[in-house]
Amino acid sequence: MIKWFSLGFWELIARVVLRNRILMLSIVVLTTVLLAMQWKNIHFTHTEANMLPDDNIVNVEYNAFLDKFGEEGNLVIIGVAILSALLSLILFFLANSIKGRSLRIEQRIH
Repeated sequence: MIKWFSLGFWELIARVVLRNRILMLSIVVLTTVLLAMQWKNIHFTHTEANMLPDDNIVNVEYNAFLDKFGEEGNLVIIGVAILSALLSLILFFLANSIKGRSLRIEQRIH
């Protein structure tokens, strides 16, 4: 018993773990199996937790916004689609303007 007190904390932990390694590995495996069995009960959500009461002015305005525009995730997709179409339109006009300039330069040369 005195020998245990003469060791440092981490030396004592290391000694207990190494002397009982089969027990420690069994505990880790058992814990992993028990937690894996609970996997079917895990549910993921993409909404944020609402900490405000339902009658708070910020929450009321936010719910009115959702009623008017729908879920906030859809706005990002629509915004990306519009941005992509706008970028394609700009690139189309730039390509045509460069093509037109090269035609005008060729006409001046001849």
